[in-house]
Amino acid sequence: MKKTSTLPRMKRMFAAALLFSLVSTMSFAQSVWSGNGHSYEAVYAPGLTWAQAQAACEARGGYLATITSSDEDAFVKSLFENNPAFWFVDGFGSGLGPWIGGIQAPNSSEPGEGWGWANGEPMTYTGWFSGEPNNCPCSASNENRIQYFRVNNAPPTGWNDIPNSVGFVRGYIYERSEPECISPPSGLVSWWRGENNANDFTRGNDGTLINGATFAPGKVGQAFSFDGVDDYVRIPASPDFDFSGSF
Repeated sequence: MKKTSTLPRMKRMFAAALLFSLVSTMSFAQSVWSGNGHSYEAVYAPGLTWAQAQAACEARGGYLATITSSDEDAFVKSLFENNPAFWFVDGFGSGLGPWIGGIQAPNSSEPGEGWGWANGEPMTYTGWFSGEPNNCPCSASNENRIQYFRVNNAPPTGWNDIPNSVGFVRGYIYERSEPECISPPSGLVSWWRGENNANDFTRGNDGTLINGATFAPGKVGQAFSFDGVDDYVRIPASPDFDFSGSF
């Protein structure tokens, strides 16, 4: 009998498991909506129930998104609507999108009564898809949570009532009342905000990042990141070289 090693197979299984762990939860850049100053984030996390998604938000100091106006609704949809990763397509071709914070109080009159938000705010605005909510008899339990939905997996996108326990939703919308502080990279000494205004250049001279100085995304505006050893920005000198603003 020919002996075969199981090591290659084990390596492949490990690699597959590692890849799954890397992509099973993925956050996209936080965006601040000017309407309220809150930060929002589309989080790709397939398989989470509504309750699990809400718990994940609370662990970060936020909550599942609370939608209070058509403008806010449009802003939130812009975070994920064109990203196919957030859409589960069912057997009818409908697109089932991420969770938001809508929740229906127990023992409410179905299908339209008792809706509110997980953070305790009343639901003063609604963005239901046509025909929703409907507490569809096709569901195994009450449809008492909200996720985004569209027909033929194409806009327009609206809200859909759905049970908490479904496992095919691919993500959720995280909201925080103030932008989340992001831990600085190891060795960061300081940052400088660059907003392409009059203080970012001098007489049209462009600077050059030297010895590995980089832009630091996720900080305030576009910050520069220096290692505190030999990083610096070189700006060509000129007769009218000067600086404006303070240091």
